[in-house]
Amino acid sequence: LHDVSGGRFTLGLGASTAQLVEGLHDTPFREPFDRMRRTIVQVRALLAGERLPLGTAGARPLRLNLPPVSGLPIHLAGLAPEAIRLAGEVADGWLPFLFPRSRLDEGRALLLEGAGRVSPARALPTIVPSLPTVVAADAAEARRGAAWFVAFYLTTMGPFYPRAISRLGFAKEVDAVIAANTTRGSAVVPPEAEVLLDELMVYGTPDQARARLARWQAAGAAMPILLLPPNQSSAQIDFALEALC
Repeated sequence: LHDVSGGRFTLGLGASTAQLVEGLHDTPFREPFDRMRRTIVQVRALLAGERLPLGTAGARPLRLNLPPVSGLPIHLAGLAPEAIRLAGEVADGWLPFLFPRSRLDEGRALLLEGAGRVSPARALPTIVPSLPTVVAADAAEARRGAAWFVAFYLTTMGPFYPRAISRLGFAKEVDAVIAANTTRGSAVVPPEAEVLLDELMVYGTPDQARARLARWQAAGAAMPILLLPPNQSSAQIDFALEALC
């Protein structure tokens, strides 16, 4: 991918959550930050043409039978404070998902702490948030799509996102969303939690969505990544991309 894209490929890595690691990949979710650090060290060494470092005791370290690759960026996803510090320490970019826009400064401070662990301190990683994005000609339709995103991740993906967003100052709003979605698929964000849509999403008519995207950029998002809803038609995808790109 790095070769065929002319060097435009970026590798995104993350520890994921216990629900996905154990419930989908059948792997114990243990020491996620240590495993993430180890993975980045190993991937960078293999891309450089070196033998696998930090391998299993007794195993013969191998290398890739490929020409070395230099300058391939690695972006690290994470919402927990230690994950963000780790991104500051070892990654080229920080890839937050469902991280409130008004808290990006707090994330930047954690990145600086991580970068300061290295002597001399490294450059701050690029902030590249993954933003759930819903654009429609009708504002109410876009709002319904945005509500689905927020309700889905707060009510069906285990405790990770509710805990992370609550820790960042939105506990009452998170509780309100959970209380409003007692049946699977109800996708309700009540008025008392409306701020979550603005803090976590890019949505609305083309003009509204462009204004919200601009607020993310002004808050420090150097390269926002637009995550569109699943199962959209080609026309819907084109409509959103033409509005924002």
